[in-house]
Amino acid sequence: EEFDTNHNGSLSMSEVEAYLKRFHAPKDTIPVAMNAAKKDAGADKVLDKKEFNKMINQVTKNMC
Repeated sequence: EEFDTNHNGSLSMSEVEAYLKRFHAPKDTIPVAMNAAKKDAGADKVLDKKEFNKMINQVTKNMC
């Protein structure tokens, strides 16, 4: 909710990228996370809460 700057209930790709940068994601992880976000977003090109959690879990799993 904090990163949903337009308060529409979902995260755009720019909002996702801002989230990653704010929490100091490693620079080499950001493109991986953005690719996962785009994949999980689907045709509407935004992430709802469920899609966002899925993306974060995928990225975290790949980092470990």
